[in-house]
Amino acid sequence: MNSSLWKRLALAALGALMISGCSGEDESESLERAVVIARENVASIALQSANDKTIFAPGEAWEFSALATRKDGTTFDVTSRVEWRSSDSSAARITGGKFTAGQTDGVIPVTISANWGQFNAALEVSVSNAALVSISAALASADPVNECLSTRATASGNYSDGTSRPLNGLQWTSSAPEVATIDENGTILTRAAGGSDITASLGGVVSAPAPLAVSDTLSGITVAGQGGSTGTTTVQVGGSVNLTATGIFSNGTPSQPITPSVNWSTANQAAATVDSAGVLKGIAPGTAEITASCGGLEGTVSANAIGINDIVIVNPRTGNLVAGDRVELELYGVLSNGERGTVDFADTDREEITWQIPQGEGDTIATIDRDGFLEINTLTNITALTSVRVNAQYIQGNQTFNTSLLIQVGPTR
Repeated sequence: MNSSLWKRLALAALGALMISGCSGEDESESLERAVVIARENVASIALQSANDKTIFAPGEAWEFSALATRKDGTTFDVTSRVEWRSSDSSAARITGGKFTAGQTDGVIPVTISANWGQFNAALEVSVSNAALVSISAALASADPVNECLSTRATASGNYSDGTSRPLNGLQWTSSAPEVATIDENGTILTRAAGGSDITASLGGVVSAPAPLAVSDTLSGITVAGQGGSTGTTTVQVGGSVNLTATGIFSNGTPSQPITPSVNWSTANQAAATVDSAGVLKGIAPGTAEITASCGGLEGTVSANAIGINDIVIVNPRTGNLVAGDRVELELYGVLSNGERGTVDFADTDREEITWQIPQGEGDTIATIDRDGFLEINTLTNITALTSVRVNAQYIQGNQTFNTSLLIQVGPTR
């Protein structure tokens, strides 16, 4: 560590102790914050409101963030680190950047502030009970959207005091869900060529429709599995693989992922299933044709669900263990092709695993719990290198697998 940083850390520590002494703050927390500020070379902090919104209706919830700027101009998020305050807690409350407007009459100005060590920042907002008169909805682009691609809609509220503000909590609707669907965040997924009117509503106020046009430009769909493989993909029984659907377009638009817009299906649910997000899961050894469909077209991939022939315990620690060590063991399948699987059953299927240390094979110096945590007893007097045998039994469907592992334990590492 260079001398300049040492000096900054020393001064920060001294300042932190002085501040904590005055404020009653825990000294360790104050010191930790001061060290981070010094190490990151912080120059200032600033507050931001999502969508730059500063006027809020009674009861409205919103999010604020705090950004720290280093002396080299780079920034990083400190929303969870700063101390948030509201100048009028009856008009507005804020904790961890989560803002809630109170019930007020008229327009109430509020200062939202944040403190982090010696740095302070503030943002002036107001809570207004002006009535929502109308909603203006708009699409990200007025141009037609390629079939099976996504786009966005936004909306702002027009109020009786003449102001216009971003809105949240909207209910979005599409007049033709077979052409396009829209979620609560305004994300539009197109499904087929055609037209649909997009509207937003809040508290009984409904926007004028924003017309969406979807072009008949999709000419093909390809489906890829693990590693980008097309045609065929593999999935371990008990494991999962993310499938990706890519659209090919006839109007010169580059090929793009269309995974969220397609409908997924499997021809053999006994071997593999696929959910609406394209997550392929292996159920039992076998094959299944997976289909992605959108805009009247289909793309397929053949999924091969590979079973296991054996299991193996893996100790993630290298070298021998010592008294007081606690380690989480892993359990993997040995696939029918001889490779070790990538699914740690100790994480994904722990209810089907039984762990045991046999009597006389290390049970006096170690314990293992039902989740596979092996702990070497702190009070054990280990004078020479010895071993602990761990047994594991795993049940998958109607099959039972057993394995064991010898783990070395010594007086020192």
